[in-house]
Amino acid sequence: MSVSTALKGLLLGGIILALGACRDDAERAEAHYQKALELIEEGDTVRASIEFRNVFQRDGAHLEARATYAAMLREIGDTEQSYRQYLRLVEQDPGHVEGRIALAEMALSFQNWEEARWHGTRVLERAPDAPEAGVIALNLDYLAAIEAEEIGARQAVAQRTRALLESDPDNLLLQRLVIDSLIRDFDFEDALDVIDASLATNPDSKLLHDTRLQVLAALERYEAFEAQLQDMLVRFPEDEELQWVLLRFYLSRDDTASAQSYLTNLSDTADKPETREQALLALVRLLMAREGPQAAMAELDRIIEAQEGDTAPYRALRASAQFESGDRAAGIKEIESLLSEDLSLIDRGRYQMVLAQMLLQDGDTAAAQGLVDAVLGADPNQTDALKMRAVWLIEEDDTQSAIRNLRTVLDETPEDIVALTLIASAHARAGNRELSREFLSLAAQASGSAPAETQRYARALIEDERYLLAEEALIAALRLDRSDIDLLSLLGLVHLRMSDWAQAENVERRLREIGTEEAVAQANRLHAALLAQRGNTEEVINFLKGLASLAGDSDVGAQAAVIQAHLESGDVDGALALAEKISSDNPDNLSYVLVLASVQAGAGQLDPAEANFRRVLEARPEALEGWVGLIRVLDAQNQEEAVQSALKDAQTALPESLDLLWIQAGFLEEAGDFEGAIALYEQLYEQENDSLVVANNLASLISTYRTSDEDLNRAYEIARRLRGSDFAPFQDTYGWIAYRRGQYDDALDHLEPAVQGLPDNALVHYHLGMTYLALERSSDALERLRQAVELAGPEDDRAQFVQAREQIEALEAKAAE
Repeated sequence: MSVSTALKGLLLGGIILALGACRDDAERAEAHYQKALELIEEGDTVRASIEFRNVFQRDGAHLEARATYAAMLREIGDTEQSYRQYLRLVEQDPGHVEGRIALAEMALSFQNWEEARWHGTRVLERAPDAPEAGVIALNLDYLAAIEAEEIGARQAVAQRTRALLESDPDNLLLQRLVIDSLIRDFDFEDALDVIDASLATNPDSKLLHDTRLQVLAALERYEAFEAQLQDMLVRFPEDEELQWVLLRFYLSRDDTASAQSYLTNLSDTADKPETREQALLALVRLLMAREGPQAAMAELDRIIEAQEGDTAPYRALRASAQFESGDRAAGIKEIESLLSEDLSLIDRGRYQMVLAQMLLQDGDTAAAQGLVDAVLGADPNQTDALKMRAVWLIEEDDTQSAIRNLRTVLDETPEDIVALTLIASAHARAGNRELSREFLSLAAQASGSAPAETQRYARALIEDERYLLAEEALIAALRLDRSDIDLLSLLGLVHLRMSDWAQAENVERRLREIGTEEAVAQANRLHAALLAQRGNTEEVINFLKGLASLAGDSDVGAQAAVIQAHLESGDVDGALALAEKISSDNPDNLSYVLVLASVQAGAGQLDPAEANFRRVLEARPEALEGWVGLIRVLDAQNQEEAVQSALKDAQTALPESLDLLWIQAGFLEEAGDFEGAIALYEQLYEQENDSLVVANNLASLISTYRTSDEDLNRAYEIARRLRGSDFAPFQDTYGWIAYRRGQYDDALDHLEPAVQGLPDNALVHYHLGMTYLALERSSDALERLRQAVELAGPEDDRAQFVQAREQIEALEAKAAE
């Protein structure tokens, strides 16, 4: 037999064997499927799940089994796993209508709008007459109306939904749409009625209970709110965040006695050791704030003495309390003593991280980093160490490594608020604003709409002009605490940006109801901004004058606001007259002298402005505003030596001031000392690497005046966060770096709007001209480069404009040919 004949025989035999195995697998898979159906009939879903897994091991394409398994999981409440199984189903059979319907309905219930739109649209395309299609269509119409900010359209969809709800009263998707619309219209009483009716048929809906909680807070029914929370704690014991919502509720009402009692009870009864420790830590901090550190440590002493088992966690807490009380050396010594004992790997890592935090706060960063390295050397997945290392990596612009560290944390604890916030920061630093915003949203959700996390998320949304989502997030947080001044102030800003005057006035009214000095000040700012945005300049000035007279001479801010209003309306003489009057009426008040000097400088009265700035600085050399004003006045008079002398004196008086370093960097840049300016911006960046302006200036200088690949990569690492910005200087910086990296389309997307925003900047025109040249748009390049050299002037011999003139000559010669 030839070799080829033997091979053919072996191959044929292998095929026959494989076909036999396939038939055998298919038959066994079907047998397991039939057994699973029997077990479902008997109500034994646990064993049925095992049989379904056996089916898929032998036949992963068994669509009927996949659909039945997904439906069973949904029925028993395992919606997350059910969703995954339905996704596998529609991947294998994209036209599976029942699978698409289930996915659309679950995505709507999860409030995953993009997924809901995708699967819902497929349902409406393939089965528009299906009974569920009408409900899905209503929800998609409602979502579209919200995104378009069309209130009338949204209310019309809600009205249609109410009509449909009469014939299908138990449909949770219809109920929730109606509830959401009522809440958006601030019709909380009707919303509460619909929620209660929905809970009668869906008593275990977590989302309905959450919504009821928020509505009770909005109605200020605090006893009912507390009762609802207590019921949810029993009903949803796995949701540990509810414990901290109840604590925040007590603290928001200044009911520290209830908060203390609740934490004491929680620390005594919690099943999980980590929950007990969290409760104890919160109790210690509450006692420190309410009664001082000695009371907190006394409570810990009581716990340690009563503890029969391991006291190490509480000793670590006591060391932390001692450290936070101000006795840092004793706290560090205590935790070091604890670490000298025989501990498990996990406990040692935890307490080493407590010590690392102490050392970091104490200024010993190197020792803290050494501890983190040691912890991760022993346990590469220690979450606290990974988070701390991620902070340093983000500061070093090594965002990829930071994200890898944080993903490890989130694999272990998906709702770790600190990790979610840090990974959002890392993505923002890397220029991925969308992912950053998504993780901030997850952090806000995981925190139960806590104030700090909600504000971070809302600010990101405001920056991207997604005001409706920002409004929703802030309102959700305020339903838990209607007296949070920071949340209310941010909500007022959102309403201003949306030109929603009525809602802005509601926020102002609520701030005045709170009545504290800070709340009233924020209400006044909001009212003035409302008047200004409506174009009522005279009303703004009169309102601020009234504030100033009510506040008395001590309120410099109110008087300064009136002056600012005059200036913004173009009334320079009025601003100057008012500044001179309040200064002469209060000759010993240097704050008024500083205001007068600033107005004089703005009005071009440079000599009297200089005299008044010097008068302030003689008495108060620590007044940064005085130094900044004096330096600017001297610079406006072209007194270069005097400027340098004043800057030197200012830095002697305020050696730690970053503002003065910034000013010095600006002067160096103007003088053409670009390397000196870069060196100063590097110092600023070390201390303020979260500042977009510092990042922009440093990256701009490096990419403009250095040519090596290493420098270009450094500039790109710094500037990635500027990608997609609508601020012209940031667009120019990122666009030029993109050009230098050969990413011409990306460069064009940023540089064209940058020229619109900075029409008088020669370098921006040069950057766009060179980009047009790279894209072979010769006529556009010629026009833009001509504009660049015209703005720069014939005396500007910087390399960019020398090159621009050469390119113009080449382009003109080519055009002539």
